[in-house]
Amino acid sequence: MNPRHIKIAASMAICSLLLLFFSLQWIYSHQRPHLIGKLVFADLKAADNQIKEIIVKMPDRTITLLPDNNHWLVKEADNYYASFDIIQHLYTNFENSRFLRQQEEIAPSEKEVELRIVGEDNKELSRLLIYKRIGKENSWLVRVPSEAKNFIISGNYSFPEDMPSWVQQPLMSLMINDLQSVKTDDTKVSRNSAGKFFTSADNKRLTNNGRLKTVVRELGYLSFDDVLSAQNFDDTKYPYHRSYEFADFSGLVYRLDLYSDGYEYWVNLNLLTTSLPTLTANDYIKHNAFLYDGWFFKLSAATGRLLFQYKMQLTH
Repeated sequence: MNPRHIKIAASMAICSLLLLFFSLQWIYSHQRPHLIGKLVFADLKAADNQIKEIIVKMPDRTITLLPDNNHWLVKEADNYYASFDIIQHLYTNFENSRFLRQQEEIAPSEKEVELRIVGEDNKELSRLLIYKRIGKENSWLVRVPSEAKNFIISGNYSFPEDMPSWVQQPLMSLMINDLQSVKTDDTKVSRNSAGKFFTSADNKRLTNNGRLKTVVRELGYLSFDDVLSAQNFDDTKYPYHRSYEFADFSGLVYRLDLYSDGYEYWVNLNLLTTSLPTLTANDYIKHNAFLYDGWFFKLSAATGRLLFQYKMQLTH
């Protein structure tokens, strides 16, 4: 072969190799192939990276989640218990979210949500700036500040903006067919089975069943707007009081002590049992009493008024 041709071929080969080298360098520096397919929160699995705080900073609200034995607390809700569903949702992300691909640069968004995970000694374990969902799938556009890059990651990063959705709800869930007895401040009615009339101890029949059904409908999903621990609740500010006891056929009793100043309505709820409770009732109290003991819950004005105004009407 002509030596000149050999030199030209060798030069072209070297140029090709250099082009391949710089191309791979560009891909490595711009596409982060060492991250694609990897877990977003891989560092959380390290034994010494114990989570001390999870901070979700939204445009209009910041939520701080604090670990407490087997549960999590919401700092901004007087350290009441965080929604079990949200905590499960977060841990599913921690265990399964992966980097799918890198994304081009994007303009900063006023609607971005910052997810920050903090460990011992205020050590930052992970931080994401979450921009938006991509399409209908559980894929999200995020920025990873530690990498100074934007990525599409898998997972579900849709967080509620209202405080009540961050705490464990509802307070109680009672249906009319499960209701065995109702006791107000001065009256009690009961029945032996669902579908029967409610009667008092002196055989007077409850005549305004429709009104009772309206009350119990509120108890089908009794939610609350705010919560305070007993040490931070000042009952002297609420001169109007009323109490209820709702018992179901399992022997579980919900005692509601209501407080109001005519504008706000708060309730303290305790779990009790009838004289002959079932195992179901005892188990429910065993696993749920901690959600009520020492807490006061602010009801919506509509629900509070309904519970304060309800009066039983009895006739022979």
